[in-house]
Amino acid sequence: MLEKLQAKLDEKYVNCNVKQVIIANVILLYGYFKQRDMKICILEEGNLIYNQDFSFGGTESLQDLSNEVGTINMQDKVFELTNIKATIEKDKNGNQYFSIICSVDSKIIAIKSLLYNTVTIYNDMDLVSNLLLVFKQINCDRTAMLKEFDVLTENQQDQILNKFSGKKVEINKEDNLVGIFQQNVEKYPDNIAVVFEDINETYDELNRKSNQIANYLLEQGLKKEDLVAVIMERSNLMMELILGIWKAGGAYVPVNKSYPLERIKDIVSDADPYFIIHSFDEGSEKREAYADKNCIHLDDLLTDAKLCSDRNVCEIESSNQLAYVLYTSGSTGKSKGVMIEHIGMLNHMYSKIIDLKLSKKSVISQNASHCFDISVWQFFVSLLLGGTTVVISEEVILDLFDFFDELSRNQVTILEVVPSYLEPIIDFFSEEDPDYSIMNSIEAIIVTGEKFNKKLADNWFNIFPDIKMVNAYGPTEASDDITHHILYESPKEDFVTIGHAINNMNIYILDNDLKLCPIGVIGEICVAGIGVGRGYINMPEKTKEVFIKNPFEKRAVRLYRTGDYGKWMNQGNIEFVGRKDEQVKVRGFRIELGDVKNILLKHPEIDNIVVLCKENEMAEKKICAYIKSFRKIDRNELNSFFCQYAPRYMLPNEYKFIESFPLTSNGKIDVRALRTF
Repeated sequence: MLEKLQAKLDEKYVNCNVKQVIIANVILLYGYFKQRDMKICILEEGNLIYNQDFSFGGTESLQDLSNEVGTINMQDKVFELTNIKATIEKDKNGNQYFSIICSVDSKIIAIKSLLYNTVTIYNDMDLVSNLLLVFKQINCDRTAMLKEFDVLTENQQDQILNKFSGKKVEINKEDNLVGIFQQNVEKYPDNIAVVFEDINETYDELNRKSNQIANYLLEQGLKKEDLVAVIMERSNLMMELILGIWKAGGAYVPVNKSYPLERIKDIVSDADPYFIIHSFDEGSEKREAYADKNCIHLDDLLTDAKLCSDRNVCEIESSNQLAYVLYTSGSTGKSKGVMIEHIGMLNHMYSKIIDLKLSKKSVISQNASHCFDISVWQFFVSLLLGGTTVVISEEVILDLFDFFDELSRNQVTILEVVPSYLEPIIDFFSEEDPDYSIMNSIEAIIVTGEKFNKKLADNWFNIFPDIKMVNAYGPTEASDDITHHILYESPKEDFVTIGHAINNMNIYILDNDLKLCPIGVIGEICVAGIGVGRGYINMPEKTKEVFIKNPFEKRAVRLYRTGDYGKWMNQGNIEFVGRKDEQVKVRGFRIELGDVKNILLKHPEIDNIVVLCKENEMAEKKICAYIKSFRKIDRNELNSFFCQYAPRYMLPNEYKFIESFPLTSNGKIDVRALRTF
């Protein structure tokens, strides 16, 4: 690759001077390492001859860069590019430097630049090729702005854009979940479709009841893509209801009965559903949330639906039809309604089927809140196969003895939980004389919704070495999971990657200018493909901000900016770093809070940890680590341990020890509540 690149350079550009190397260095720091702030020094035979700080916005021209760099001793000395080396080095304090070394007049010149953003180093990195690519552009286009330079070679771009993308799997545009389910009703009419408590409902029964609900809704005037709010507890009835809504051509909006009155009001007001189906008792104050809406109690609907035809009905005219609107918490406090189409929902389910090797023998645990995106596939993936869904109530989930009894009694094969719930599961089996046999039917446990740390994986495989784990990652805005990492043993790295892109999804890691980040460099995780939703209901400006045209496609294809940070590993796996707002600048250094967490989790006595950035009265940022551990560890001991793995500037300012983390209704750690501790 290096030889080909050099061969493309005109003969007159084979030689360059030191100042040109500095300018090329600035372009690489900005474009490759994604740094706006730079600290560059030059050493001649080990002696410092130049030391300068810079800050660039990306719109600077080559002339601007030349002026900023200023006059450098030996700047006009010419040397051959064939004698140049480019590497990433570490000093004794753990700081990383991008180093360019060349020979001028038999003297060794080293140009060193401090890397404020941590870079993962791989043996096959070829930074000289990137440097030569920049030299070529410097000499070919003098008008280019800093952010316009290409810093990745064609091979590097091809690897990221093509080799790292999800497999292309053909999905018939006419297919939809309802149609496939009805085909399976013909094949497996007596198979158990759904289990709830002591109820076992067959495919034929589920189909007929959902048909009656669909025909009732159509009689009430429900039209294509009309929204139906569903405010009730999870059960087999919820599956009947959602299937009925889909069969009638509508889309459902899940609302949790336990939400505060004002939140229910906000969702109902924003979604403005055509119909509201609820299970509130007479006299409940929460009924006022939709007093002026078209609503019906669940019991009344089921009574009326029994009078309707149970003939097959399917008003889904296109796989691009709306399937559901799911409200997520917004950073401003206002909920955002995410619009997901049938094609995206179906693609996600097919990916689960392929990667988990699901079949008609599969029994899926449905234990997530219906307001959580993972509930969708938990409810319905089995219906694509002739398999079974086991709906587990909230009361059972909160009691681990009852929960495992339910899993064992129904021979559940697939279980999905958030890391915060996996932790007490592991504790449960770490007690004296646990009954491991209650997990005999489990083939895989999926972990999703939060960052999954290696320590949890270690503990799981110590107890259940034969039950594989799947680390799944994805935003609600892209139909749930967009990556899977299947683990058959604990990873050798200090972290658990989120894996590769699922079928028909393309993942990009981009900088602020929407340019590709190279392998090992942190950027924003962005996703395109048939799973990307339409956007947010009634929020055109927010939709326009994060659902954009894919810059890597000629066709008008949506790309969603997740707001999460990650970086490519050299085999196409992705390391999840954290939320975009978890990258903070403290004392001039950019610090990933996820990196701080991962380092502290190496400590053998730390069980779990959350790292946040807080501000004091002087608006100064400080890093605070909330730690769950076996004992209160001395601050000096923690600092000493931390500095074995990272520079001192990354040290937390404060450690807080807590017995347990507060949780949200979805079982995730409640960060807002934690900030009040």
